[in-house]
Amino acid sequence: QESIYSISFSNKGSRYLCSGGSGHIVRIWDLQRKRCIKWLSGHTDTITGVMYNCKDEHLASISMKGDLILHNLASGARAAELSDPNGQVLRVLDYSHNSRHILATAGDDGSVHLWDTTARTPKVSWLKQHSAPTSGVCISPSSDKIIATVGLDKKLYTLDSASRRATHTIPHDAPFSSLAYNDDGTILAAGTNSGRVVFYDVRGKPQPLTILRAYNSSEV
Repeated sequence: QESIYSISFSNKGSRYLCSGGSGHIVRIWDLQRKRCIKWLSGHTDTITGVMYNCKDEHLASISMKGDLILHNLASGARAAELSDPNGQVLRVLDYSHNSRHILATAGDDGSVHLWDTTARTPKVSWLKQHSAPTSGVCISPSSDKIIATVGLDKKLYTLDSASRRATHTIPHDAPFSSLAYNDDGTILAAGTNSGRVVFYDVRGKPQPLTILRAYNSSEV
């Protein structure tokens, strides 16, 4: 039986959903018809992330083998097959909200890569930015130049692709497990292994706004 490790809704509504996991296949689901309508192949290892681009033209998928595949949704063909430069296990990805060819990936060796998917290599890389696996990566909805990441090293970074440097480093007392921006890019929500969600105001240096206890001890 297949384990599902990642799901993502299309951007044009809540009818279509993609999923990926231990079966090495990306599936497109029609929730109105309640069935899988397309299968996208190419991976030879467990898929750890799937996501539509902002125009719903391409779907990106990553795997434990370190490959990044772009699928053309109209034809079902592979538009590009890319690989992590370090061969790291890829765990997380995020597409730009504004640019259809810009996405970020990160994984187990702590490196973060910003891609223009029309090229074969990353546009910008932050090598071993985290000292432990990266567990979340997000491109700001307000600017493709700002990327936020969290990791099991208990740190949140904001990265600037223009300067190619980390602009802020925010430590926490527990490993981070997930990350998301709000719609306008002013708030970051970071899940932790201690069951808490920390909200940061990122207008300037990230500052904690509030902490919610989602679970007693499980990771968020």
